[in-house]
Amino acid sequence: MPSKPGMRPLDVLASLHESFVHLLGTLLCQDPQTLVAAISRARGALPQGTLRRRPTSFEIPALVRRAHLRVADMLITVDGDDGRACFVFVVEFQDVVDQAKRWRWIELSAAAAAEFQAQSQLLVFAIAPGVRRWIRGLLPQLEPSPVLVEAVHVDLLVGLEDARRRPLATILGALVHARSETPRKRRMAGIRAALVALTNLDDRLMRRYGVLVSMAIPGSMIEEATSQLRESGVVEDPEQGKLEVVGDMSELGALEGFVRTSYAFSLGEREGRAEVLRASVLDLLEVRGVALTSEARERVLACKQPDQLQRWYELAKSQAPQAIEAQLLSS
Repeated sequence: MPSKPGMRPLDVLASLHESFVHLLGTLLCQDPQTLVAAISRARGALPQGTLRRRPTSFEIPALVRRAHLRVADMLITVDGDDGRACFVFVVEFQDVVDQAKRWRWIELSAAAAAEFQAQSQLLVFAIAPGVRRWIRGLLPQLEPSPVLVEAVHVDLLVGLEDARRRPLATILGALVHARSETPRKRRMAGIRAALVALTNLDDRLMRRYGVLVSMAIPGSMIEEATSQLRESGVVEDPEQGKLEVVGDMSELGALEGFVRTSYAFSLGEREGRAEVLRASVLDLLEVRGVALTSEARERVLACKQPDQLQRWYELAKSQAPQAIEAQLLSS
């Protein structure tokens, strides 16, 4: 898995949060039925129309102050024959417990409905067990209630044919099921299939989603799955009761080496976490079209405090572009 000339690992990495959202967006473009099926199982049949991804930041002129600008992880509209949105899905990935979200989610849903003049619904993906439990307890307190997309809603693909033909769906299934109540044998089969699926992606996506897998799935399970693939050269399909030959494992070995030496794999280490957060802050500002002065950019690059970088990351997500730099320099 050779790197492209001049490519550094951090050029293709972001946080767990950003990489998972990137995976959802790529699925929407390349394999939309995977998302449609999961969402339909979670909330019922989707409205008829064409799915379209929209810019994640939007302004509501009738609202003031902080509510004027809203930023969601992903916005998907269902467009009618006339091209106008008839329904809006606000998609959020939640990787930590955040009590402020009970208010932010309501605000996001209302703002999206006002922006597109259409009914809206908030969908939440969460893969950490503790976060899922927190969200389940929170949902009855919210009106309108968001929909939590869980393992029971997402297909877990375990066969090599699926891993090669639908690598993104295979990876999503492994991520969502890895720490769920799905029987362990099936979870391990899904993780093995996801490792094979990674080797069927281009270099950039393999690196990005390889690190995503290493961050989201317990390391002991990844090591066990990798060992099983290397030792046997086959993948057991627990549903079909058959063995499938993996084939050339050289790409998996290269991927394993990259994941183990990447900054993101060592997210628990302070400097590794700071490195990823610095890249995430700058990447998010670039996506939002915020052009930092050299002074502000150097301050981000020089910061070694993960807590401060996390605060800047939240600032970059939620504040109006014209206010970001002043707050970054003053905090």
